Amino acid sequence: MINRQTITLFARTGGPRSVAVKGQQYAAQFVRHSTPRKLANWLLAKAQRRLRVARVYGYPYHYVIDPTNICILHCPLCPTGRGTLKRPRGRMALDDFQRMIDEVAEYAYFVDLYNWGEPFLHPQVFDMIAYASSKNISTKISTNLNYFDQGMARQVVESGLEELVVSLDGADQEIYETYRVGGSLNKVLSNLRLVLERKEMMHSPFPFVTIRVLLNRHNESQISEIRQLGRRLGVDNIVVAPIMVDTDRREDMEEWLPTKDSYSFYDYETRQDKTLQRAGACPYLWQRFVISWEGGVSPCCWYDDPANDFGNAFAEPVKTIWNNEFYLASRRVFRGERASRETICVRCRGRPHYYY
Repeated sequence: MINRQTITLFARTGGPRSVAVKGQQYAAQFVRHSTPRKLANWLLAKAQRRLRVARVYGYPYHYVIDPTNICILHCPLCPTGRGTLKRPRGRMALDDFQRMIDEVAEYAYFVDLYNWGEPFLHPQVFDMIAYASSKNISTKISTNLNYFDQGMARQVVESGLEELVVSLDGADQEIYETYRVGGSLNKVLSNLRLVLERKEMMHSPFPFVTIRVLLNRHNESQISEIRQLGRRLGVDNIVVAPIMVDTDRREDMEEWLPTKDSYSFYDYETRQDKTLQRAGACPYLWQRFVISWEGGVSPCCWYDDPANDFGNAFAEPVKTIWNNEFYLASRRVFRGERASRETICVRCRGRPHYYY
């Protein structure tokens, strides 16, 4: 959920145009994939979130399905990169993915094919994109674009992928690899050009290509340069997102948070409180559904420990899990009620913390 403060921050760092472009793109995707049933469900989900209803009748319309939690980079703040990921490593079977899509297609607007790993490391990821696209669902991938080649650039365009988000956290190799440890800026730029050239060659509006920058202490002086680089490449949008850290680790805060608190999600005077600037009821509990490669249902995309799962989507229907005791207890937290059981959401309360 992005509140007014976050939008203001994006406008300062990514430029007001990036906020407007993202809004226009979202609206276009929504209209493109709408059906009467989807629209009615979307309205119901929005209303139930506003009312903070515990037992819901609308179903999630936004899905995060992780094809794999394997990555070749070692980003220092990512549990995958740090080697602290608690969920076993693996890749989702294509048959399992297709069954999930069949189950949710009548309600789903969006499927994000990424979470804790590099999606292009899955050998059947383009089959997944094509299958979801064939069911009238918008697909999105976020990638470090270090594992890629010319053939994959063609598949990106032909598969029907609607949005490609490329992580680019520096204007030169030294700054880029400070966070994207093991990555190559030249490789990313070369692969990005392959996608843009193939897209132009095929006269395709898709995928919508976004450069995403994790704003941190090391690259904050290069934001303008990165934006200029993106414009020269001809990408569709450039988004600057403030980095998030484990505020129990002072060394991480001192190493990564930008020097300007106006460029951060944290209030530097009270940052020990671990309070992200979020408000209202957590959207995941009413609108989104997160599925890991082996079917584990996490309450949101922040938590990687299977001990926090609310069920398994390969063992039970989504509709059953969506109103089970874990979801009911978690939604009641936002109603000011006492939770009937302990869940990660009871502790989180809409303020995610990586290492709970």
